[in-house]
Amino acid sequence: MKTKLFFAATAILTGLVWPAAAQTYDTNNDFVETLAGFGIPGYVDGQGQLTAFSSPSQIVSDTSGNLYVWDSGNLKIRRIDQNQNVTTIAGNGSSANVDGVGLNTSFNTIYSMCGDNQGNIIMACGSSIRKMSATTNVVTMAGSFSQSSYANGAGSLARFSGASGVCLSQGMVFIADSGNERVRQISFNPQPQLVTPANLGIGTYAGITINGLVGRTYQIQSSPDLNTWTTRATLLLTSSPYLWIDPNHVAGNKFYQAILMP
Repeated sequence: MKTKLFFAATAILTGLVWPAAAQTYDTNNDFVETLAGFGIPGYVDGQGQLTAFSSPSQIVSDTSGNLYVWDSGNLKIRRIDQNQNVTTIAGNGSSANVDGVGLNTSFNTIYSMCGDNQGNIIMACGSSIRKMSATTNVVTMAGSFSQSSYANGAGSLARFSGASGVCLSQGMVFIADSGNERVRQISFNPQPQLVTPANLGIGTYAGITINGLVGRTYQIQSSPDLNTWTTRATLLLTSSPYLWIDPNHVAGNKFYQAILMP
């Protein structure tokens, strides 16, 4: 059975180092072939050698055989599928660090990447560890974009200095924290956290019970004075009695009535 290795390659021409392409190396036949990119720095999505990269430096694969390339010169994450189609899936080209989804995200740098069995890509980004889901949702797992130091702790309380290597093993993420001369780990054992009073809101909500005809449509209306009525919901009774909860909390006087629709 053939085994292939994937790597981001550079080409040297007239004394200049040019980022070239994603390449494969067949370990059985000692044969190198170009998978994507035509060897001149640029930015072009497309198919195979009709695409362009600028300093591709990190690469990782998922369980489906897709490749994910950190295109450092373009500050984007590109995906190469099994048909050699190249697509930009994350990063807008800005050098800022912004979490989000797909092209709404941005990266300053990525030193190392690894993948898990759920399609997530874990990235060592110097002072932070970030994760991109299979749906290209990018979040920061640990560390800070703006502070580089040393501290253990949960999530954003942790600090790294030169996190440059990352791998997964036995449900944990291991990080080579080169600036702190340490190997660190992120374990997934979330603990219950108390919600602070500033993040709590208390409201009174009305619950209206209708004893009616199952399969018929009812309209629920509310009024502050029993004179002016506003339709709040139109619903099909699936059971009787039927409980409807007003999604808006009660403020001041509020009266309700239900109308059986024809």
